[in-house]
Formats: sequence, C-alpha cells, structure tokens
Amino acid sequence: MRSIFSKKKIMIFAPHQDDEINLAGGLIPSLIECDAEVKVVYSTNGDFITKPSTRYKECIKSLSVLGVEKENIIFLGYSDQYSEGVDHLYNTLGNKKWISNKKYSKTYHPIDKKELAIVYDNCHHIFNRENFIKDIIYAIESEKPDFIISIDFDSHADHRALSLSVEYAIGIIMNKHNDYRPTVYKTFAYPTFYFGINDLDSINIESTKFKTEKNSYCEMQNPYYLWDSRIRFPLKKESYTKRIVFNKVFKAMNSHKSQCFVRRAFSTINGDQIFWQRRTDNLLNESTITVSSGEKDKLHDFMLFECKKVMNGNSERPIIFSDSWIPNMNDETPIINVQFKDEKIIDTINFYHQVENDGFISQIEISDNNKYCKVFDLVKNKNNISTINLDGLKTNTIKIKILNRTNQNAGLSELEIFEKKIQKIKFIKLEIAGNFAYNYFYSNEKFKVYSYDGVQSRYLNDSEYEIISDDVIISHNSFILKKTKNHIRIQLKSNNDIYDEIILYKSIITFKISNNILNILNHTIIWLLYKKQLLIRKIKRLLKIN
Repeated sequence: MRSIFSKKKIMIFAPHQDDEINLAGGLIPSLIECDAEVKVVYSTNGDFITKPSTRYKECIKSLSVLGVEKENIIFLGYSDQYSEGVDHLYNTLGNKKWISNKKYSKTYHPIDKKELAIVYDNCHHIFNRENFIKDIIYAIESEKPDFIISIDFDSHADHRALSLSVEYAIGIIMNKHNDYRPTVYKTFAYPTFYFGINDLDSINIESTKFKTEKNSYCEMQNPYYLWDSRIRFPLKKESYTKRIVFNKVFKAMNSHKSQCFVRRAFSTINGDQIFWQRRTDNLLNESTITVSSGEKDKLHDFMLFECKKVMNGNSERPIIFSDSWIPNMNDETPIINVQFKDEKIIDTINFYHQVENDGFISQIEISDNNKYCKVFDLVKNKNNISTINLDGLKTNTIKIKILNRTNQNAGLSELEIFEKKIQKIKFIKLEIAGNFAYNYFYSNEKFKVYSYDGVQSRYLNDSEYEIISDDVIISHNSFILKKTKNHIRIQLKSNNDIYDEIILYKSIITFKISNNILNILNHTIIWLLYKKQLLIRKIKRLLKIN
C-alpha cells in the first residue's frame, strides 16, 4: 500500500469540520507516513449553529493529531445548511444569491486567512451553485492532486451538494486537460461511520459495515454502487486500536468538542477505510464522439445522476435523475461513434442506465472500421450498469448501434470505454470472518486474502499465495494454532515483497475477560467526555461566547 501513496498529492473534500474523520480519518496517518502531501478542502465554514471560528480551531487541532499541517487546510468559505431547511445553494442557479440562516450571502474565512475565492479571484463569491463548482474546479486545478477523496451522496444536504459538485467539477477538468487523470475515491460519512454500526465492543476490531439510512434512494445510497465493489485500505495500529486513549482517530474526534463527536466512537473506529473508485481513464474523454441524436457530452460528463432537491434527507426520499444522453424519439436506430486518436486495445465498455427510468437500452451492436461486429444483450443489473468485455479488441473506432430500447425515453447516464491494461497487485490483507485481521483472537473462522491492484479489488485464489507460520508453509484450508501466540505471514507467490503479517491468538477465556474490562473503560471514558462536552456546549450557548 505504501507504493500507491508514496510522495503523492492527496486532496480530501469534506463538507464540514469533522468530516475529515468520517472520510479518511483512519487512513490519513498512513498517508503521512508515506510522505504524501495531504490537503483538506472544507466546502463550508460550519456556521449554521456553531461559530465558524470555533469549528476552524477544532479542525486545525484534529488534523494536527492526524498529521496534517495548518497550511494544508483550504476553506471554500460557504455557509452550511440544516438538512431540513427550506433551500440550498446547490439548487440556486445562475447569478441568483442564496442567503444562509445567519444571513451570509458571500464566501468568507472564519479567522485569519483568505478563503479560496479571494486567493484566486480577489473577491468574495456569491453563494450559488455556479460559484461553488467554480471554486472546486480551481482547488483541483491549482494543485492537480494525484488522488481525490470526496464525500458521497448520503442524507445530509451539504454532503449531497459537495458530492455532486465534485463530480461535476472533475468532469469539466478531465474534458479540458487530457494529461490529467487523478485517482478518485468517494465514500460516505453517515451510513458507514457517523451513523454506522456500533461494533467497537467486539473482541476483534471490526471492518466497516453499511447501515442504510431510512429515506435513502436505494440500499447503497448511490444507485450505481455495490457493496462488494468497494475498495478497502488496511490501517496502522494507531488508527484501529481498541484502546481508545491511544487511538489517533479517537483523539481527532475529541478535538471536535462543539460537535460532541466522541459519542460516535463506537461506530467510527473500524479496521479499514473504504471507498468506491470512480475511474478517470475513460477513453471518451480524449476521443472524437458523434451521435445520431441527443447530447453527446452527457455520455462522459462524469455525473452519474443529479438531484432536484438536496434538502430533507431525514424525512424524504431524494428525487434523483440521470443527466443522460437520450436519443430523439424519432431516432429509430440511435448510433454512437467514438474515434480514438490512435489504435487502442479495448478491454471493457460500461453502460450506465438511467435510474429514474424503468426502461433501458436492452440490445446493442458493437462494430469497428474493420471486420468486428457483434450483437450484445444488456441486462440492467442491481447497480444499473451493464458491462461488455471485448477481450482486447484492437481498433481506432467503436460504433455502438442501439438495436432495442424497452421504452423510447431510455438513454445512458454515462458510457465508459477502458483500454486493456496489465494491473499488478499493490497490497494484500488477510480477512477473517469478513474483517481485516491484525492481532486477531482466532476461533477457526473462515478466511480470505483481499487484494487491490489500483483499479479493482478481489480475493486471491489459493494458488496465488502461501501461508507461512514459524517458517513452515501451512494449509490454505484452516489455521491450526499450536501455541497461544502464532506469527502468520501471507505472501504472494509471484512477489514475496507483497505480504501481510499478523499475530493469531488462541481465543481463550482470559482474552474475553480482558476485552470486557477494556469495553467498560472505553464506555466510561466516552460517556464522561461526552457529558463534559455537552455541558460546556450548553454553557457557551447560554453565555453566547466562542
């Protein structure tokens, strides 16, 4: 994993001061250890209830605990909004002005620094969607990070607004700069962490789980995601340790005293950091595209869907729709022509079906300018994506003819064409009973070996790795623990430098007793800190002090 992030530039887009923990709190110490340059961009000042200066100071302290320096924090300077409010700047179009509940209408910095708009435009920006996206574009273009980490679409209005705006900005940037293709990871704050499963009491540290919110659009919140397609990163001990007084994530949470964030420790501290990867190497971004009808740019704008109203996520199911390429109704056989700059070896084509339309494109013909021509039936899967494998077709053109649509309004939210590449495994991690294993109390549970190649994750076949215990290769079927403490090494057969080392303990009654004592201590610490922070917050509000 070290080689993925070593000396790279990472930019994290967080809607509020504390979301840096939900998005990447466990991973940031690993990034810093890899000599990566981590910058955190806050889209809002968090001023809806708490004074923005307070939240500014808290995020400085939190990120300092995680290893990020103050000069690497960027404020866009917009006001935040309560999810059950009336309106949101994201739904404010054109030159119209959105006014926050504190009567702010232009960007500003909470304390001692110019917000981003002042830095590059020398003026405060009016609160509206156009300026919001403009500022995100500038943040990315000015730094050109190798990795972009962003919030995804959960119930909070500010989360939704930033998620959609980041995708919109990346689409614009990629179609403008053919030489810039960052790795994009998106993840949630609420269903996985803040309102996630309380599982810190378990004997072994649990990996992240998904808890679907009540009024979400679909089970995975984002209709184009599958749980099994998530990318998982292992963490350093200081991020996953159950001894919370030594846990950096917990210390960072405790920095956000105005939010009483420590009460979420049991759902936020996990054994992995998860993301969904949005690939940016789509060949459409650097090709000439023609269509028989419809808006061709919608095929590769990086936007999977739009939302008519980002508000009321706690009480209403969001109304989302695909910002799609839709052929004209009188276009009986719609055609998409893609001309590459030079010959490509095509691996796969992904068809993103509209989520608001029960109808979909069900049959296509793919051909090139040589002799290749084949008909494919498309199935609208659970994640609304159909994938066609072209097995390394060499060509400089792709022609897609739509042969059948289940209704005439069916179109595509996005079309991706990927070149065949040889991907090498970047890291492996032992998984036991669904959880990344570190120092693990073992009771004969099933295990797998997780791997990631920089694009996709998968579990290794038994033939790809070997298990070594006390310098002896052992069976893949199960671990036979002969001692109380057992050193285990899992390594790739093709590259012994890619490995995972853990300690397996026999799960005995003394471990269960010590775990129960640790849980009591953790609960007591968290309860005392939470009550103290709650009391201080009430006193400050009564006295109206910072």
